[in-house]
Amino acid sequence: QVIAVIPARSGSKSVPNKNIQSLNGAPLMSYSIRTALNLALVNQTIVLTDSKVYADIARHWGAGVPYIRSSKTSSDDATDQMVIAEFFDYLRSLETCDSEPPMVVWLRPSHPIRELMFIEEAINKLLKEVMQDSTASLTDKTKVLDRALKLEQIKQKISDDEWGKGFFTDEGEE
Repeated sequence: QVIAVIPARSGSKSVPNKNIQSLNGAPLMSYSIRTALNLALVNQTIVLTDSKVYADIARHWGAGVPYIRSSKTSSDDATDQMVIAEFFDYLRSLETCDSEPPMVVWLRPSHPIRELMFIEEAINKLLKEVMQDSTASLTDKTKVLDRALKLEQIKQKISDDEWGKGFFTDEGEE
């Protein structure tokens, strides 16, 4: 069994309710939900959240919400390991749970742009590899910083009205 898990905590301090902010008319976390629902090998898509509002939004977009996260796994200090441990505890509490834990595809709600083929390739590799139990996608931080600096330079050259409309580069939408 392959389960896509989207951890959507409501307590962002930098951007209030970041995970449900509108992006092109849809809540940010809906992009991760839609990605998961379009993955052929994923059997179930769930959102793990601490908010009933987030849960309702997740269900509207097609994800399941099996429970509301505890305050311990919703705090600023909570780690991904704590959230996944709570989820596995929940699965073990179900009488219908298999003895073998599912494969979890962890999709952060704050990353709306993903290539399905890369996720599917990673799932396929994990399903075939006996000795491998996890994988992660990473981004070269220096490239991200370079792009951010280029954006700042571009932003300084155009008016605020033009900046607000958004634009595309040859590397994709910024």
